[in-house]
Amino acid sequence: MSMLHRYSSASVHFWRLYLKAGGDEQRDLPLFLRFAGRVDNEDGIRFLADIQNYILLSDVINGTGPVAESIRLPDSMTGSFWRTLSSTLYKQGYAQAAVVLRRRLAEYPIHRGGSACYAWAADDAQKAIDYCSGLESSGGFMNSQQWLQSLYKTHYRKHSLWKIIQEKIAGLSVVKAQGLSWKPKV
Repeated sequence: MSMLHRYSSASVHFWRLYLKAGGDEQRDLPLFLRFAGRVDNEDGIRFLADIQNYILLSDVINGTGPVAESIRLPDSMTGSFWRTLSSTLYKQGYAQAAVVLRRRLAEYPIHRGGSACYAWAADDAQKAIDYCSGLESSGGFMNSQQWLQSLYKTHYRKHSLWKIIQEKIAGLSVVKAQGLSWKPKV
């Protein structure tokens, strides 16, 4: 068991005991989160996931609301926790937060330059596109086409990445002289 998991479990256990003893969740959760966020952003996010507070998780991930001021997504996100969290948020009706997580999971190994992780990045990109299907008309949210174009514009030289992504995303083609073209299935 990792130190992060032990911390999160202890925090959740303490939080539940505190509420059982008469603590006021509405009043005291922001204070507790500020403390958790000072320790480590990931700890605060794990805590919110463990107590299943999806509204606040969505705020943190989307960078909105007062909680997002004290807890932010870490720069490097790897591992199954983030993928599971994304899936859970999607199932709970927080598709935009799920998309943001999947996009970040896809972008991290691409930006870092780790070709060994390109298959993971392609899987996460595909999942982000799947989750984004109902959000394409949301104002202010970058649609999948724009996101892929932006990613390609930054990383067009990573040919092995785009080969893997083309295999994963139906309707996507990358032609060296023309760039990226995507016709999603409707």
